[in-house]
Amino acid sequence: MQEILSNEFWAARQLAKDVCRNSGRPVENHIVEFNEMVSIGSGAEREMSSYKLSRYISYLIVQNADPPKEVVALGQTYFASTSPPSGNCPI
Repeated sequence: MQEILSNEFWAARQLAKDVCRNSGRPVENHIVEFNEMVSIGSGAEREMSSYKLSRYISYLIVQNADPPKEVVALGQTYFASTSPPSGNCPI
């Protein structure tokens, strides 16, 4: 199950990077890869890649992921409820 979610994240992340690039925004301003040490038991650690995401790229990732999945639905709901309304349409 974790592998499926992971693969979906990478696919949605690639789509988000494409949208970012196509809108003229530098991807490196929105996704930063870094390495961190994580505990693997018995006091041992190993280096693992991690990412820091801007709000903009996080939004694009959840918009390009599979809405029936709970974590995606929660992310989409979060952005829908925290983003200011656009246009002049009364709610």
